[in-house]
Amino acid sequence: MDLQTRLDRLQHTLVQALRELPGARALCLFGSLAGGTGDQYSDIDLQVMTSDLPATVAACHEILERVDLLALELPIVRASDSWASTFLFHNRSCYHKVDLGFTATASIEHVLTKLAGPRVILWEQEASITPATIDTPSFGSPYVPELETLEHFVIGQLFGGVRYVKARKREHRYTTWRFASAMANGLATIRLQQKLKWVGMRSSLNTWAYVELDSMSSPDEFEPFFAALDFSRARTMDHGVCQLLEQIVETAETCGSFAENVAASVATKRLLDFIRTELTEYNR
Repeated sequence: MDLQTRLDRLQHTLVQALRELPGARALCLFGSLAGGTGDQYSDIDLQVMTSDLPATVAACHEILERVDLLALELPIVRASDSWASTFLFHNRSCYHKVDLGFTATASIEHVLTKLAGPRVILWEQEASITPATIDTPSFGSPYVPELETLEHFVIGQLFGGVRYVKARKREHRYTTWRFASAMANGLATIRLQQKLKWVGMRSSLNTWAYVELDSMSSPDEFEPFFAALDFSRARTMDHGVCQLLEQIVETAETCGSFAENVAASVATKRLLDFIRTELTEYNR
C-alpha cells in the first residue's frame, strides 16, 4: 500500500473514532491537508472542540487505540482550557504523526478564529456524556515524556529530523536549512545542559548561553560539532543532520536517567533509524 493511501485511511479512521470522545462537539482539520496542499508525507492536524475537557482527555488513549496501538505521545500544551499532544502509532509511518488538540469551549466559531491558516470542520454533533465501549484490547500505555525534560527535548529534536526528511523529499531547500540549523542549535543546547549537570532543561540558547558554553568547552569538543555543519550541498547536509542527531542522542545517553529509560531508548531508536533509512534511500 502506498504512502498516500495509508495516510488517507489513517485520517478517515481517526475522524470516525474521535466522534466517540466524551464531550466532543466538533472536529476541525487544519494545516496542509485542510488547505489542499498536503501530500503523502503530510501529518494530520486535528482540533476537537469539547464541552468536557477532563473527560475528553481521560478517554483519549482508549479512543485512539481503536485506530492502532499507540507508541508515543509527545505533550505540547497542558492548560486549564486546552490540551494538545503529538501521537505516533506503532504500525504507521513516522511521516504520519497526528497532532491532536482539545479545546474547552461553548462556541465553535470562537475556536476557529484562533486557528491560524486553513481549517475545515469535519463534523459537528451533540456532546456525548460517556465514551462508547471499546472492544479493542489495550497492549500497554504509549511512552509519554514529560514536558521540560531531557527525554521530551530529544524526542522533539528527532521529530524535527523527520520534518527535515519531508522537506528534502519535497525539495524545499530553505526549509531544509531551517530544520538543519535548528538541530545544530539543539546539539549546542544539550551540550550546555550536560555541562550544567542536567539542571534546568532549556529549549534553546541565546547569545549569552553560547558564550557560557564556549567558556566551558575544550577545543577537541568543537571538532565533531563543526564537522557536521557542511550545509553547502544537499547530500552533505543530509549527512550532517544525521551526525547532529546522533550526537544529540549520544550526549543525552551520558545522563543516567535517560540511558536507563528503556521506553525513551526504543522511541529514540525508531525515529533515528527512520531518518537514516529514508535519507539513504532518497540519495541512492
